[in-house]
Amino acid sequence: MTMESIIRILMLEDSQNNANFYLKLIQDSGLMIEPFRIQTTEDFRIALKEFKPHVILCNIFLEKIAVADVISFLYQLKSTIPLIFIIPEHSTVSGERIRNAGTMVYSTKDKLGNLAGTVKDILNKKAAIYTAETNQDIDFKAIIENSPDIIIRFSPDLVPLYANPAWEKISGIPLDEFLNKVSITKLPDSVKSYFLRLLIQVRSTGKETKIEYNYPGLQTRFIETRIIPEKDANSKLKGLLLIGKDITEKKKIKEQLRYLSEFEKLISRLATTVINADFKKIDSLIINSLRLLGKFLNIDRVSIVLFNSDHHKMNYLFQWLGSSATKKAEMTMWEKPEELPWFFSQINNSSIIETTSIDSLPPEAVREKNWLKESGFNSILYVPLVSRAKPVGFLGFECIKETDRKLSEQLKKVLRIASAIFVNALDRKKTDLVLSQSQSKYRAIFENTGTAMAVVENNSLICIVNSRFCQFTGYQKPEIQGKMYFQDFVFADDKALLKEPDKTCARQDASLELRIIDKYKMIRNAIVHCTFIPDTSQSIFSLIDITDRVQAENRLRNLNSSKSEFVSMASHEMRTPLTGIIGLTQTLLSKEIDLSEQEKRRFLQIIESEGNRLSILLSELLDLTKIETGTTEFNPVLLDVT
Repeated sequence: MTMESIIRILMLEDSQNNANFYLKLIQDSGLMIEPFRIQTTEDFRIALKEFKPHVILCNIFLEKIAVADVISFLYQLKSTIPLIFIIPEHSTVSGERIRNAGTMVYSTKDKLGNLAGTVKDILNKKAAIYTAETNQDIDFKAIIENSPDIIIRFSPDLVPLYANPAWEKISGIPLDEFLNKVSITKLPDSVKSYFLRLLIQVRSTGKETKIEYNYPGLQTRFIETRIIPEKDANSKLKGLLLIGKDITEKKKIKEQLRYLSEFEKLISRLATTVINADFKKIDSLIINSLRLLGKFLNIDRVSIVLFNSDHHKMNYLFQWLGSSATKKAEMTMWEKPEELPWFFSQINNSSIIETTSIDSLPPEAVREKNWLKESGFNSILYVPLVSRAKPVGFLGFECIKETDRKLSEQLKKVLRIASAIFVNALDRKKTDLVLSQSQSKYRAIFENTGTAMAVVENNSLICIVNSRFCQFTGYQKPEIQGKMYFQDFVFADDKALLKEPDKTCARQDASLELRIIDKYKMIRNAIVHCTFIPDTSQSIFSLIDITDRVQAENRLRNLNSSKSEFVSMASHEMRTPLTGIIGLTQTLLSKEIDLSEQEKRRFLQIIESEGNRLSILLSELLDLTKIETGTTEFNPVLLDVT
């Protein structure tokens, strides 16, 4: 091909950043390229067939692709595609041996500046092109023997013909012994029977198989194994190729991620439970949360320790003990921060304290070492509890046994989240307790006040009433709350005043005098005072019963009317005898009228009669006054009723 053509480059690289870097180096040289990056062996096979690359660029150490698998596949295809390996600067793979193989080119990561020149060179000079006549075993030996992947070739009758050093490293069986047919018995029985069965299966079916196996060697290793049948030009089986990729680290990472995921789910469940809980249940939920954390992390004691206000004392607010911890005769606790200065300084700096054994503590933690020995704990983890940017205590995890591992940074971050959840829960408990006490106090005042009161939505639906309101209206609370509107109690002629209750309560001291109809259709009079509840859509209606006052006023008005009528009548009754007395007296005194002695006597008798009549009227008025003022005197006497 000519350099003016577009060069198709197939890239076997886990990292997209690395792939972009390689491509930029090639493109900057002026070459026109069409890249295609893959990440799995299956993708490689498809890309080889469909993409038809001119060059294969491969990182020799890949996570998801076994390079030995790639080489084996190219070997079976008798591929002539140039293969460029990129190896680490300090790799144990011999670069010269790769170069001397004559079928491929290599470049270390510290010498990638000439990567474009390498591509041009192998395309112009047809370097790294191999044919079927090339001795493949020799060509690939440099890569195969230095590969971290296991490569074993078996004869059709399952005799091991070749094994690379990676097999000896993982299995612990020397290669010269393994390649001796008799020494295969040295394999663990479980391994021998398992793999012999798989080899026989592939030999009989002619189909490749792929499995993951937990190999019990010097160290337990997880091996991803592929067994591939090798066939000649006539499709006759000429051998079996076993390729094993050590995925132990991958498994460990996967297990760590699974463990972290499960722990995050646990913390999420605890957060949801504690956050949504009634403050009265927070204490029991926190204890249960400590128990779940202790069991999940396999801890002997989990505790929440808070400092007092001046940081001179520590209180073990909550504590959960595992079964091994409860067997201890005594579990000593912190009392004063100054007794453990190093611990306290770390907590005060919001630093996590973690030690896997007493000896791993720093030299300045002398008192802390003594405390751990006394307490019986050998490994601890203390996560600061921080409230409003200040340490207020710590979440403690303590084990009696030493441990050989520390928690990952991700787990520590999750534990910090857990500590924040507990702090928030305790703060909310304190706030809700104060609020509850305040609510209880005001509810008691609301319930026991002598004033009828109702909490009303702005649409006038009654939410809450007190007992006095029930007494005033004759209804029970269940009949009123959430079922009746305030207008239901207002006399029809007065409802117009409540058509717009928000205007009625526009002022903080707004009040109305209304007639209220109770359950028994009796009309009662009340002064209704309306007050908005801030930041809500509710108002408080207070009703002061003035029925007795109104009735008294009505009686007073009636009495005044009666008195006026009585005074008018009394005046008329008194004026009549006075008129007669005055008239007759004037007649008697008149010198112009000559009266006989008989007429004078009759006139004086009339004057006496009218005077007596007037005296009786005055006496009756005096008796009425005494009756009204309550000064009437009673003089009981014995009387024969017969």
